[in-house]
Amino acid sequence: MAQSNIKAVFIGGADRSGTTMLGAALGNAPTAITTPESQFVYEVYKISKREQFSVDETWHALTSHIRFKFWDVSVPPKPDVGDSLNDNAFAAMVIAMVEHYAGEKCASKSPQFWIDHTPLNTRNVALILHLFPNAKIVHLLRDGRAIAASFQNLHWGPQSVYATARWWPARISHGLAAQLRYGPEVVHQFRYEDVITRPYETLPRVCNFVGIEFTEEMALGFGDFEVPEFSKEQHALVGKAFDASRIDAWKKSLTPRQIEIFEAETFELLHSFGYESMFPAGPKPIRIREKLRSAVVEAIANTYYFFRTLVSDKFG
Repeated sequence: MAQSNIKAVFIGGADRSGTTMLGAALGNAPTAITTPESQFVYEVYKISKREQFSVDETWHALTSHIRFKFWDVSVPPKPDVGDSLNDNAFAAMVIAMVEHYAGEKCASKSPQFWIDHTPLNTRNVALILHLFPNAKIVHLLRDGRAIAASFQNLHWGPQSVYATARWWPARISHGLAAQLRYGPEVVHQFRYEDVITRPYETLPRVCNFVGIEFTEEMALGFGDFEVPEFSKEQHALVGKAFDASRIDAWKKSLTPRQIEIFEAETFELLHSFGYESMFPAGPKPIRIREKLRSAVVEAIANTYYFFRTLVSDKFG
């Protein structure tokens, strides 16, 4: 089995935390390639283990997965990983897909680093390090109130501020636990706000952690990463110059009461991460009728998303 010299860098965190933005920026390095999200890797690995797939079955599951099709490249030739499916063989197949992507999308590069920006990476750190022992994991943290505002314009994820306030701590807890378990040399936390407002200070620190060369293009926010067609609308700002006004945009997108509800649920957590409260004297907790309204909004949104996914799977 041929060995690859590509090192893996996994960026994760709560959805809408800027993982794609950071991944696109790091992809400016002459030695790095950023692929679209690769959550299908975790899905196929678990299925192949459970169903005891052969090498051929696993390769077919990887290359036929709808999420791999979003990479918008041809099906790569199956690498020579032997006849027995083991974890080393699985990791080699994934890297072969990355190298194929690099060859079709950026043939001028000879990448030494693979940048993946799937948010749920921080929920799979143990598996990542099992498959890629030398990987670096970046936990990107963003103000939960900004995330709540971001979800308002999407058809997926929590749709009410209260639901987001309950969801956000659970999502970031995986990254925090991984930081404690594996240490800052393996899992390191950076803040979205620092990347946007102090790119020339923060991005070199990120690059130093993962081991790649910092370039000025990273700090300008530009990049040649191709956002998949299906997510271009929600990633419209990726590849554009960093805009510090994004940081506080949630103050206008959310009503004062929505902000108060979010802070009532996450007050201590926001404070612990250095995020200033809009209600320092203490936010008023959510009322019963507000909880009921939130439950109705979530039920409608989940039903819509279920049928939308059903139709997409059937006809897409």
